[in-house]
Amino acid sequence: MMDYARWLHYAQSFVPPRLWRHAHHVYSLSALLRGAGAELRRNAALRGRFAGRRGFVIGNGPSLNELDVSLLRGEVTFTVNSFFDHAARFGLLPTCHMFIDGVFFEQQTDVLQRFAATRPPQTLCFTPWKYRDVARRFVPDAHCIVAAGMPENNRNLDLARPIPELRTVTLAALVVALHLGCDPIYLIGCDMNFLSKVVAVSPLRVTTEHFYGDRQQVVEVPAFDYTSFCHAIFQMLDGFRMIKHEVAGRRQIYNAGIGGLLDVFPRVEYASLFR
Repeated sequence: MMDYARWLHYAQSFVPPRLWRHAHHVYSLSALLRGAGAELRRNAALRGRFAGRRGFVIGNGPSLNELDVSLLRGEVTFTVNSFFDHAARFGLLPTCHMFIDGVFFEQQTDVLQRFAATRPPQTLCFTPWKYRDVARRFVPDAHCIVAAGMPENNRNLDLARPIPELRTVTLAALVVALHLGCDPIYLIGCDMNFLSKVVAVSPLRVTTEHFYGDRQQVVEVPAFDYTSFCHAIFQMLDGFRMIKHEVAGRRQIYNAGIGGLLDVFPRVEYASLFR
């Protein structure tokens, strides 16, 4: 089945541009009619909760192994996907944890079950509103993110209203960090080196590597050909650029990771943040 972001890209080819700028409002209205308003009000209550504190968005890239993540104990942290399986070895209690990818709600619900069994009580969980029924089976108090449109026509970063569809979970974590008031925000483990990992096409095959893996794996990505894969990565990077533009002059976002290809935000040395 074509995912929502790809469907939007397809629909844009035949919807007149003047109408397209407002298309996401239709979905937003339908979501409100189906009960999303209560979720948005819950999110509004979180606005600014960590104002005055810095935050760290932690990706799952292999560069994380080059950093002393245990230094983040006591910091406001935003983790994603399978990081929770490894948080204990760093001595971390994540402040917020994000699941966005549909695979966790459609095929790998065992990950949600494992998260629910090991989650520290104080860790806030965020999931997509469209998967709320599955999410609430495992995490009854999960906060739901309502998304509609894409960054080119919806630039809202307030979780009390629909935000744009985001191509990577670290973008969602960054939006949550902004909504909760963190400033400055530092990204680590957000390597964004996906295109450099393509090893073959027809079918597309890429090398995958995470900080918690002991080896690289080559996997097939049947949902994409090379062109559509490049477009998906562009959408990720464009999301980071949109956020940088929207918060310019009001918030500071830095890349404190090592290596990687994310060049949107200025770099800072990770170790210098703890001196």
